[in-house]
Amino acid sequence: MIRERTFTLYCLVLSFVGCDALFEPRGPYEEKIVAYCVLSNKWDFTIARVYRTYNPTGINPLENTADVPIVGASVSVSDGDSVFAFRDTTIVRKDKSRYTSDIEAYVLRPLTLAPGETYNLKISSQQFGMTASKVSVPDSGEYLGMTTLNDFMGFVLNLSPQSKGYRLRFFVEFENAGQMLRVEVPQYLTYYINEKTFGGFYPRVERRFNTVFRTSNKVATDTAWFDSFAYSTVLAGIRASYVNPAFRRGVIVFTQVEDNLYNYYNIANAFQDQFIVRLDEPDFTNIPGGHGVFGAFLEQTFLVPLP
Repeated sequence: MIRERTFTLYCLVLSFVGCDALFEPRGPYEEKIVAYCVLSNKWDFTIARVYRTYNPTGINPLENTADVPIVGASVSVSDGDSVFAFRDTTIVRKDKSRYTSDIEAYVLRPLTLAPGETYNLKISSQQFGMTASKVSVPDSGEYLGMTTLNDFMGFVLNLSPQSKGYRLRFFVEFENAGQMLRVEVPQYLTYYINEKTFGGFYPRVERRFNTVFRTSNKVATDTAWFDSFAYSTVLAGIRASYVNPAFRRGVIVFTQVEDNLYNYYNIANAFQDQFIVRLDEPDFTNIPGGHGVFGAFLEQTFLVPLP
């Protein structure tokens, strides 16, 4: 009986104390640096965006309409032998519905990316001091050929040990009226009415299936599968849309993504699950003491015979 009375009194004390405490939904705020830089051989230039976090006055961060870039910072990338310095630049902002100013950024041109190389990013600013990060670019992949399984055709490739994910896009290249044209083949059809009216699921960055050799720094083999009916539908659609098209070859665009960019991409895209319900806001960064990502991807093109 005494224990029950003591417990009841304890609960009453907690309830009175709790009523005097103010609820703050936003939590503590600490201003941090935010940096985005992605290395790739797809372009002959590299863009870096550097700015700082902001503390909105209300609970809706979209209420903030003033961009907060960090200008005058020193931004550089090095490969161990050479240091490449970025310069200030301004990018025209196409959508000014929220931010009316153009984008303040840093650009490095040219930069010849070396597959398999490790690059170091350094950012020095008056407000945040120096921030550093590093990334390993995936090594070149190798196309091994095509295979079939039931109603699917697969493209077999060797993947770099540095890649955590990849995307393989397949195009049909044909000639019509003296022009070379390309049509992308979906992995499978989502609906079909006729050869000109259909919907498809197109490749996106997926985690590599074979992860055994990543820790031992060895090349691994993966296969990207495409529905044969989707491929034949694309061919039929080209024949129905053009007069005597001359099919030339297949084109594979193969993109390998390293760990940091893959992790950030998946979190930014809500784990690629349209049915997921999350109440938290997951985050990933490899910018020490800040937010953002320093990542890399390697893109290769293979010309192959049409199946």
